[in-house]
Amino acid sequence: MGVKGTAYQDETVTHKPKDFPQSLFRDQTDLPGLLVITQEYVVRIQVWSSLPTVIETRYRILTKEGRLVSTSQLNVVTADRGPNAFDINIRFDGFLQAIAVYSGVSNRGRCYCVINYSRITPVGTVVESVLARGYANDQVPVSFHPFHTTNEDWLSGPGALQSFGGTNPAAGLEMSETVPVNARWKIRAVRLRLDTAAAVPVRTVNLLIDNGADFFYQVAAATTQAAGITRDYIFAPFAGAQPADAGSLIYITIPNDLQLLEGWRIRTSTTNLAAADDFGSPIIKLEEWIEVD
Repeated sequence: MGVKGTAYQDETVTHKPKDFPQSLFRDQTDLPGLLVITQEYVVRIQVWSSLPTVIETRYRILTKEGRLVSTSQLNVVTADRGPNAFDINIRFDGFLQAIAVYSGVSNRGRCYCVINYSRITPVGTVVESVLARGYANDQVPVSFHPFHTTNEDWLSGPGALQSFGGTNPAAGLEMSETVPVNARWKIRAVRLRLDTAAAVPVRTVNLLIDNGADFFYQVAAATTQAAGITRDYIFAPFAGAQPADAGSLIYITIPNDLQLLEGWRIRTSTTNLAAADDFGSPIIKLEEWIEVD
């Protein structure tokens, strides 16, 4: 994987020197929980984000001379959920005391970060250990510290809750939305509108899940739709009994844990759909995680 991410700021603050005997720096095991940083080692940050954002990495070094150095670095990452990677420019030999990675996004589940401890070799940078991993935002970082380290995989905890407005299909076409690359969706609810033309007979709306070729989930509305009217379909995992249809609203129950992998589709298949029938843009309430290779 190539290194991506644009660094555009670096700030260093050096604290008052302390008198530490040089023997403390002879071996990493002399200071448990701290990592040796030399010219042969780098800290590499990997980021996957569904929104454009700036990553701020803050870290503290105990140098060989006994100084505590706090510094930070900013990097811009892409919003395609693809991998970004950049190295932290640590200019001091010593021990890494702590490191924290913040993202500019405000909610959880939009930006997944991994902090790697890597060694520079003639054939490239080799990851020796993963220091920390998890979802970062502007309030809660992914951090490595002797007394607290973030360690969660990409599917741990809640995902990013969002309302997704889909594509408005042309008249006579079914609704279809595809899960983006490196995303995992959990469907919370779907609302879509169908305007039927004057042609008969009645229509029956089905909601399907497929992988682009074969479908493996299907549910049909129990209520049909006559010609020349508008109906709104609500698909959701209702608590208790499914609500009774009311006015133009038609309710359909779906499973509580309906998860879709990247490339899978959520779509309709409508019996007797006429060329002038028109679906509106679907509104999908979903929970999203970023799939990390």
